[in-house]
Amino acid sequence: MARLFISYRRNDSIGITGRIYDRLQTHFGQASVFMDVDSVPLGVDFRRYLTEAVSRCDALLAIIGDQWIEVRQQSARRLDDPGDFVRIEIEAALTHNLLVIPVLIGRAAMPRADKLPPSLAGLAYRNAAHVDPGRDFHAHMNRLIRDLDSLLKEAAEATRRRIEEERRSREEAEAARRRAEKEQQQREQAAAERRHAEEEQRKREETESIRRRAEEEQQQKTQAKAKIEVKQKRWCLYLAGVSGFLVIALALFGTIGLRSILQANSTLGVWEKAIFYHAFHTIALLILAMRPTVVRGAVLSFIGGILLFSGCLYLLAVTNMRWLGALTPLGAMSLLAGWAWLFFTPGSSAPKDLSQA
Repeated sequence: MARLFISYRRNDSIGITGRIYDRLQTHFGQASVFMDVDSVPLGVDFRRYLTEAVSRCDALLAIIGDQWIEVRQQSARRLDDPGDFVRIEIEAALTHNLLVIPVLIGRAAMPRADKLPPSLAGLAYRNAAHVDPGRDFHAHMNRLIRDLDSLLKEAAEATRRRIEEERRSREEAEAARRRAEKEQQQREQAAAERRHAEEEQRKREETESIRRRAEEEQQQKTQAKAKIEVKQKRWCLYLAGVSGFLVIALALFGTIGLRSILQANSTLGVWEKAIFYHAFHTIALLILAMRPTVVRGAVLSFIGGILLFSGCLYLLAVTNMRWLGALTPLGAMSLLAGWAWLFFTPGSSAPKDLSQA
């Protein structure tokens, strides 16, 4: 079924366009003729809707009256606006290589290419139909409809031939592809059989060599694992010792040297909370150092949590800079991540060197 799109300007030719629409929809059917007044749904973006509607049509009728090219909005021609609906419609038709027929109303003349935007210059070279709004209207419309019938029939036949040719081309390409695939499969199968025989021989030769290398590598891994475990425990004990020293020192310093500052800032409770979490997780580090295998992720998470959580609380208590409190959730998340790490890795795994963290 042929689809026609009518492009027009309301300020230029709305009356005659309605009559042309009535004649066309009577001949071709209402569903085959698109005109924005009756067809565009409410609330839809006109630009996208019109462009899509044009691309689905077989032909576009550009209704051109006396004022079509000179209709202005404020001081600029509407045709020079890239968002002008008429321009969008004709640009879409020319871009999709549709049949574009200028329909000149009354004494309207065909616009010259130099008067049109570059994207619409091709419209100036399209052969136009003439429709008189007076007594010759029906005669001119009969001629236009006959021409459309002929043109659309030719276009439909050309489309049918093109589709048939594309179908044959696809079938021939598919047959050629299948033959090529079958030949390729045969070649690949023969090559695979040769490779299989060669690989079997090579595997037999390599099996003994692999076994010997595996034994040597296992011995090396066992030795390396023992070394890393010892190194991990030493590092964890070192970190626990440093953290323990700091927490005792800070507790004493806060009680003796900073008590007046903390009371003045009303942050003594903040300092005590920092000491509590610092001490608690220092003990956790000491316990981790006593495990058969140190959980590296938990150790690093606890260290990071102590620095971020307790460290920010220490600074907040002394400096009374409240914005530091925004950083403590990061430290809390790090501490929680350490406990989660212990929960999800209860057993021992291949140790990693803590000193490389």
